[in-house]
Amino acid sequence: MPLTPSEVIEAMQGLGGWAYPACLALMIVCAIVPVPAELPAMVNGAVLGFAGGSLVTWSGAMIGALISYAAADWLQGRFGVRILSSTARGRLAALGRETGAGELLLLRLTPIVAFHLLNYASGLARVPLPRFLLTTALGILPGAFAFTAAGMTVSHWLHNPWIQWGALTLALGSVAWRVRRRRSDAPTTG
Repeated sequence: MPLTPSEVIEAMQGLGGWAYPACLALMIVCAIVPVPAELPAMVNGAVLGFAGGSLVTWSGAMIGALISYAAADWLQGRFGVRILSSTARGRLAALGRETGAGELLLLRLTPIVAFHLLNYASGLARVPLPRFLLTTALGILPGAFAFTAAGMTVSHWLHNPWIQWGALTLALGSVAWRVRRRRSDAPTTG
């Protein structure tokens, strides 16, 4: 049976000082593996507070991004010659050289472009490492702050019975409204 969000938060808080490395490790994994990292960032906020959660979220995302970049760069160097034509390798290298910091930062700030994809693509194109690190460090700050703060807020909501009952009432009302609307929109036979 899956854990509820409040159970996950309580379990992480139960780790005491070990919550910091546990949350950091989870963020690193979520930054490498193509899964959404927003939920772990919110857990960081709920467990570690705004300052600690933001620092762990940002650090974990940076470490994971660097690992992804390095892995893609290594794969490109190791297998790129065998897989890609010399023309394709040349175009990829030109793309890495010509992509400016402003363009990379804009891609980081655009929610449509997947964090993981940009990490691996930057490594494959061999974007200069200082440019990659700078744009990643700046580009993930807003999300790290926002999702950590959201996690703090959600954790307070999870423990407030008035909000829990209100959310349940809203959800049930929404379902009832949809059912009623479907019935009224259904063609009648007569």
